[in-house]
Amino acid sequence: MLISYFSFGQTVTGTITDDNNKPLPGATVVVKGTTRSTVSDNNGKYSIVDDSRGKLVISYAGFITQEIAVKDRKSIAVNMAWVSLKEMDAIVVTALGGIKPESF
Repeated sequence: MLISYFSFGQTVTGTITDDNNKPLPGATVVVKGTTRSTVSDNNGKYSIVDDSRGKLVISYAGFITQEIAVKDRKSIAVNMAWVSLKEMDAIVVTALGGIKPESF
């Protein structure tokens, strides 16, 4: 028995940049309401299949998350804006290193 999988979705491509038009590598792109996701490459480029033609959710640490309607667009360029300190819910500070037991 031969089983085939065909995807009839629309491939959406684009570039994710910061507010200085510099590429953002590692930005996450998710088709809202699904588990389908991808990450932008070193040049900020991404490609994802959207069967629903719904919304893409784009996020990157330190930037405002965006939801963009796909509709019939095949290319969507995204320009991310920095999150201001007023918009942050919390700031987490961590430290690397340790304390030697003999220092107690």
